[in-house]
Amino acid sequence: MGFAWMKNKDKLKEVFVKYNSAMPAQKTFQILKKYISKKDSVLNIGAGTCVLDEKFVEEGHKITPIDIYDGSLSDKVAPIVYDGRKIPAKNKSYSVALLMSVLHHVPDQKELLNEAVRVADRVIVQEDLVGGHKRKKAYSIFDNFINCDFNFNKNNYHSLEEWKQIFSELGLEICGKEKKKSYFVVDQAVFVLKPKAGFEA
Repeated sequence: MGFAWMKNKDKLKEVFVKYNSAMPAQKTFQILKKYISKKDSVLNIGAGTCVLDEKFVEEGHKITPIDIYDGSLSDKVAPIVYDGRKIPAKNKSYSVALLMSVLHHVPDQKELLNEAVRVADRVIVQEDLVGGHKRKKAYSIFDNFINCDFNFNKNNYHSLEEWKQIFSELGLEICGKEKKKSYFVVDQAVFVLKPKAGFEA
């Protein structure tokens, strides 16, 4: 499961955490803090290595990581482990729910998005924007390799327009959007979402 194999390999873990703290996690944090204040309670769904969560904690934010397994490489933060479907939280328990490069791994994306909307006032989604069947298949193999998931299961990517359609079908309004480069020439988007007034799923 991803980087969990690295947990007991101290040297590798140290290098990975330092790299991610200095680069990807730091860049992501700089974007997210535009939309998240220290007053907000944050739920990070699919927290993975918890390197981003550690950054939030160090900066004085309230964040709760959650995942289907404990893959934390942080000495300060560990996730709540849950079944991947029903989030163990009451309705609107959090100000913000994060889904950072998580949805393309999920078989039922709409189900998880609905759960995120149930427990939080706002949802922030980060995803690589990949369109076209062949391109999605090739990028899926590359992404699994980068994430040390060597079974090469097909991931479920979408183009910008496809994501907009999914959000619209769920009654979610895009109230903020950031765009940056991911691997190679692939664009990555961060969407800030909230339910449309009066919408019933």
